[in-house]
Amino acid sequence: MVIPLSIRAAAELEIRRRRTEELKRINGDSETIRERLGMPQLHPAQIRMLAESRRYNVASCGRRFGKTFLSADVLLDGPRKKGALHGYPVALYAPTYQTMLESWRNLVYLLKPITSQKSEQNKRIDLNTGGCIEFWSLDNPDAGRGRKYATVVIDEAAMIKRLEESWSQNIQPLLLDYQGEAWIVSTPKGDNFFKTLFDYGHAANPARDDQWQSWQIPTWENPHINREDIERMRSSMPRLAFMQEIEAQFVTFAGTFIKAEHLHSGQPPEGMTLYQGVDLAISMKENADYTAIVTVGVDKNTGRVWIVDAERRRVGFRDALDFIQSKAERWRPESIAIEVVQYQAAVVEELLRSTDLPVRQVRPDKDKLTRAQGLITRYENGLVWHAETLPQEFINELLSFGPDCEHDDMVDAAVYGYMMTGDYGKTLFILPKNPETEVMQKRQAMVERGMPGLPDGVMGILEKQPTESEVCGNCTAFNSETKLCEERHVKVRAHDPGCSLFVEAEG
Repeated sequence: MVIPLSIRAAAELEIRRRRTEELKRINGDSETIRERLGMPQLHPAQIRMLAESRRYNVASCGRRFGKTFLSADVLLDGPRKKGALHGYPVALYAPTYQTMLESWRNLVYLLKPITSQKSEQNKRIDLNTGGCIEFWSLDNPDAGRGRKYATVVIDEAAMIKRLEESWSQNIQPLLLDYQGEAWIVSTPKGDNFFKTLFDYGHAANPARDDQWQSWQIPTWENPHINREDIERMRSSMPRLAFMQEIEAQFVTFAGTFIKAEHLHSGQPPEGMTLYQGVDLAISMKENADYTAIVTVGVDKNTGRVWIVDAERRRVGFRDALDFIQSKAERWRPESIAIEVVQYQAAVVEELLRSTDLPVRQVRPDKDKLTRAQGLITRYENGLVWHAETLPQEFINELLSFGPDCEHDDMVDAAVYGYMMTGDYGKTLFILPKNPETEVMQKRQAMVERGMPGLPDGVMGILEKQPTESEVCGNCTAFNSETKLCEERHVKVRAHDPGCSLFVEAEG
């Protein structure tokens, strides 16, 4: 059923139509303008989506599918010619101000040849076609209230915390005047309101609303993405993460990252080089997080990652120092990785000042789930084994690890320890050339410190022998000011062995 426009909207539409016809004679039609702007050609999957579209459109897309270009095309042109190139007011909504800014900057640059004016303060671009684009952040669910639009795009909708409120009480009513259309696009993120909107138009839904259309489009539908890279990601990412991020499937992560069948236990082999991860939480309050220390090693003969020891305590500043020192004395780790944020920096500074412990600072630049992916993948592949003496509380944390878990201190510490092993993101250690010199010197130093030597099998399974210059500090990932490896996010000391991430200055 076609709903008639209001008298005012109909009058505005007629004025807009006449103005658009006049501007067409000046600027050319939308295809001419697209060529003038240098807009990229849509790929086949995007073209198919435009052809199948309805009034309300929900696209669950894999990463790098091409959501940005599709959204720009819809806002400017659109399948029903209700874009800004045709004289209409349109809007783009983003989860946060920061993500909205990226879209704003991209379109300001793209549309410069046909922009009549723009407002940095109001984030509005007026085009000489008579149309305009406004940009809003849904940090405020009422953003744009009182406007009227012919087309809206809601970008990364699954990330919007109050999407149901924003859509039902604000955005959908803004489309009434022009019988406007909406495109709600995102990579999925669990069973949230974006999934509810997706179900409205899903072909498998027996109660499907005929005004809605939904698509589930994996990353590989973009022909510009290398399929071999995708297959490598399939083998390196946790199964559920790949299903969500690449296949664009709706999956629930909480409590399902690591399952009981992924767990194996036994007697750790002797001779492993050990590493420790520390997750600090300095507080004696009963509801506070724990300070956790986990000791990790890699058996180079089998490729197994071993969790040798795990413990957590609620401690204050001085007790945290004692806790770290006692664990270091017990296991003699090659490196101790400690997350450095806020007050944790004081603990690291004190350890470096008052002890000779091999402390390395870790600056997390990713969320905990992303950081844990490498270790989770190895659990799924049966490559992580536990010492039989590990406490049950560590097992409980692993099996409940997810976005909403109450405690994840020991899992975080295990990830930091694993990052130090050299197996983080790759398979084997890469040691310096000339084992009779550098490696033997390193082994002797370890023996003098009371640590076990390197396993004899290491030298026989190395896949590559770097040149003598291939040590940390000679790699382009090394930041000479911070003394950090910017690939592995760890502190680098003189003569540390290079790794398979090594990149020479010449490229």
